[in-house]
Amino acid sequence: MAQIPELRSQFTVGADNNSMNVGVNVLTLTSGTKYTVGATDEANALIDDVQTQIRTISGQDSTNVTYSATTGRVTIALTTFATINMEANLAAALGFSATDYASDGRFAGERCPMHIWRPTRGMSDHSVDANVFWSPRSSPIAGRSIDGTTYSRKGSKVYDAVIAFDKLPEADVVTPSSGTIRRDLQAWYEEVACEGSLIRVYPDRTAAANSDHWREGLWYEDGAEELGAFVDYASRHVQRWQSLWDVEIPLMKKV
Repeated sequence: MAQIPELRSQFTVGADNNSMNVGVNVLTLTSGTKYTVGATDEANALIDDVQTQIRTISGQDSTNVTYSATTGRVTIALTTFATINMEANLAAALGFSATDYASDGRFAGERCPMHIWRPTRGMSDHSVDANVFWSPRSSPIAGRSIDGTTYSRKGSKVYDAVIAFDKLPEADVVTPSSGTIRRDLQAWYEEVACEGSLIRVYPDRTAAANSDHWREGLWYEDGAEELGAFVDYASRHVQRWQSLWDVEIPLMKKV
């Protein structure tokens, strides 16, 4: 079975997305830069903080907040039935389509969290092994003077990658005119790449437990002063047929 990747981005938790109510209890999440889902040895991911805060409530000490790599959905399983209310931005970050939920013991997000992109097909021309993800790039300058003398100036060695997808379904790539469920790359580009957010690429999203399974970098266009338009990175596979799309995402390694 082909390995399918997943891209997760950092985002800031602050005044507009850090509040939720569980029953009559008002909870404030820890502010800071987070991923929605972290590695097993990290404790600063959004879902971990939500779980920690809910467990401070009397009678909710066994609550679990989990993310499924299979479905791409967040689930909140309370110890005791209660209502849940979230700020709109927090609901979107967790993948919930509403902000108010009636009393229940289990709440499952209806959407993919807004800072995660999950294509339905694997990468077309990149290794699925995270250990050989990056390619070296060097920046020396070499030339020849007018008298024929050659010269060079030492540069720096950096690492890049370009991940590509062929024939993705339109729903993976383009924001529809209505009914979007934050599944498409275009919305993710607006909310993530355009913010300059750090990105983690999981070549195999079923193996996403720790840092051995992901590589971290930035979406960038080498040598350009600005990132550019989304259409620079996504195009129809067949020009006059909207159904299938090709995508290229250039990345530079975080150092």
